[in-house]
Amino acid sequence: MHSDFSNSTTARNAAVSNTATGTAASAAATAAVAIGAPHSVGASAQAAAPTASQGDKDSVSLWEGTDYGAWLTADTSSTLGASLVGFAIPLIALTSTGSPAQASFISGLESCVLAAFSIPGGVVQDRVDRRRLMLAWGISGTVLFACMAAFDWMNMLGMVALVVFAVLMGLRSGLLSGTSHSMLRGIVPDAQLPHALTINNGRDAALNILGDPLSGLLMKFGNMMPLLTAALLNIVATMGSWHIRRYWKHGDDDANPAAAADISNNTVDNAEPSAPQSQVATWRGALDGIVYLFRWPFQRRMTLGSLIFNGSINALILITQMHIVQVTHSTFTAALVLSISSLGMLLGAFATSHIISRVPGGVIFAVSFILLSASSFGVALPQSVWLKGAFLFFGLLLLPATNAVGGGFSALLVSKNNQGRLDAAQTLCGMGAYAIFVSLAGVLMTKLGYTAAALIMCAGLCGATSLLLTLKPLITLPGPESWESHIDACQLHRL
Repeated sequence: MHSDFSNSTTARNAAVSNTATGTAASAAATAAVAIGAPHSVGASAQAAAPTASQGDKDSVSLWEGTDYGAWLTADTSSTLGASLVGFAIPLIALTSTGSPAQASFISGLESCVLAAFSIPGGVVQDRVDRRRLMLAWGISGTVLFACMAAFDWMNMLGMVALVVFAVLMGLRSGLLSGTSHSMLRGIVPDAQLPHALTINNGRDAALNILGDPLSGLLMKFGNMMPLLTAALLNIVATMGSWHIRRYWKHGDDDANPAAAADISNNTVDNAEPSAPQSQVATWRGALDGIVYLFRWPFQRRMTLGSLIFNGSINALILITQMHIVQVTHSTFTAALVLSISSLGMLLGAFATSHIISRVPGGVIFAVSFILLSASSFGVALPQSVWLKGAFLFFGLLLLPATNAVGGGFSALLVSKNNQGRLDAAQTLCGMGAYAIFVSLAGVLMTKLGYTAAALIMCAGLCGATSLLLTLKPLITLPGPESWESHIDACQLHRL
């Protein structure tokens, strides 16, 4: 489940997941902790030791023993719909206004609204049945995209209407878009999460290969066609969510006792006695994810570096997309060029399982950051649009492995009860940074031209890479079998 058009195209899927921000993205691509002091090595090791029943659960078949298939159907349908809309909306705005700055403003506006409502959304996701929220996501997407298609059919989808729809999509995404990621933690055992994330990354790459050209092709038959198709795909997503039956529910055992132990030491002792306990827990706990990301040195530095890195690469790909359209006068060509980069992610996804089982996580992070930073200059400087796609292809080869390592490692650090609020914190920071970077890139492209704006984004990537690769707990991250001991050795905190 992805936010509508600020987190859905290849640009959004280029977001690098990491241990501080936790996910893919697509954008979306995403350490640990309770608000207390670091737990002792012995206590953590004992708490993290799986019970026999937990071990049996972790060994079940991903396809036959869980409802991952139904979840994947729902998430894939909504992701493809988001990809279609994500490619179409900026180009519709560009056609309507003729201004890259105004076109990027639409994407930035949706991200700002998403960020503003992400914290309340995190509380909702940690308190309301997540299957119901996934159903609400699918139904609301069907209605919203169908209305946008109707507005276009009536020639009413101008700049004002786009602004209104951007606000509505931001509201929907802020409250509900993190539900699917939180839900996955309750469907797939933590031991199988890297495998599931590998499948998801390959799926995302395949959808980008299909999604952008399909959206560009559909736009040849009218701007309403990608919007109408997205509405139909959200119907499929709703049906997939309906068939999810086996999943973690609020009140079930968390199966993350180390994180739970940290949480138990941080109860709301200072709550005002006049307020009901449920209300105090809701609002006092709403910002736990934000506090977690910025209170501790490792998480704070990892978060800041990741925001700069992801914001820069997403902005670079977005302005490259608009530049290709301006140069070639073809949305379909732009889609094909971006699909080349998605092919790199797809090929990388096939090798991910072999890579993460043989190469330490820190090495994967280091090579991926350096490769993507270096490739960004190949995107910015050549005149050939196909050469730009080739450099993106090589730059994104290791992204699926990076996302799988980051997502799997994060699963050991976060309680399922807190997953929604952490996702909300990541969304607030990530979408806020996305809005700033794409808006800045659009203005720079208008004022200075594409090449200068792209090189500034390349400089942002290099700066973020330097910040991240001097972080010892990251570059020394071992393979999955040693993650628990690495957490203890580095005294990382849990949420």
